[in-house]
Amino acid sequence: MKKELIEYPVNHLQAKQNALIRDNFRCVLSGAVDQSSCLINEEIQAQVRAQSLMILATQCCHIFPEFNNTSVSDDAQLDYATKAWAVLKDFGHPEIEHELAGDGVHSLTNILTLDAGG
Repeated sequence: MKKELIEYPVNHLQAKQNALIRDNFRCVLSGAVDQSSCLINEEIQAQVRAQSLMILATQCCHIFPEFNNTSVSDDAQLDYATKAWAVLKDFGHPEIEHELAGDGVHSLTNILTLDAGG
């Protein structure tokens, strides 16, 4: 199955599409195949049948959540975001806050495909 990555994803849906392509339409932990992708793609269906793969709904999960770099109005979220960035800086990675700013939060370096449970 040939799909193209969106070079600069700007929303959650585009980030999920990129992560699914990168992760071969599977959860990175369980190996379960993404249910929606399986329903619409015959090549994935053939892989599932040939390898007896599990099929589950998957989710696009941010390692660092979106609210860490968008306008935060809640004091608790602001406190959390401030502490999260401080920890990264303390561990020698001050650049991550800049890299994940704005739409950068949807970068493949900040996204995992995980199954929704079953």
